[in-house]
Amino acid sequence: MINETDIACMCPECENINLFRVNIFSFSGERKKTFDCQCGSSHISVVKNSNKSFSVDFLCPVCKEEHSFVIPSNQFWSEDVFSFPCPFYEATSLIIGRGEKLENAVKEYIKDELGGEEIGPDTANLFIVEKILKIIEDVEANPDKYRFCSCNSTYSTAYNEKSLYIICDKCGYSRKTDYDDPEGGFKKL
Repeated sequence: MINETDIACMCPECENINLFRVNIFSFSGERKKTFDCQCGSSHISVVKNSNKSFSVDFLCPVCKEEHSFVIPSNQFWSEDVFSFPCPFYEATSLIIGRGEKLENAVKEYIKDELGGEEIGPDTANLFIVEKILKIIEDVEANPDKYRFCSCNSTYSTAYNEKSLYIICDKCGYSRKTDYDDPEGGFKKL
């Protein structure tokens, strides 16, 4: 058993994918931890029910209803990645796991469930590709203008027809930006 895990969930308000790290010491002296989205509109609560389970409560990004998942401790602290679907629409609403496996699951979530695609050579719409490349060049040239976490890391990118997702390679946190307003979703720390 490991002593830390990550929880990924899209904020139903700002549509950013939040990544929260929980370690075994988070529950020293308290049974409940609350993690807020950076926009302040949503949060996830993790409650230690006993030594055998945890409850994760959050506003579902799929159906906009409050959900609570009871997760056995061995699954919560596992190195494997677990996706939890919205009970009404069977679309992923919560992902729990660690490290690179979780990052890959989040990228797959963006690609498969949000309709995004990783940038590749067979992209059809050259106009969108040109905008994406300009934003990526700007992010690389001016990272402080786009910084959305404290990692000072590099970024990966995924997109769909409406938005570009910039994903921190170190912590896995993701921010969405529109092609017409690439700086709109980012703030300096």
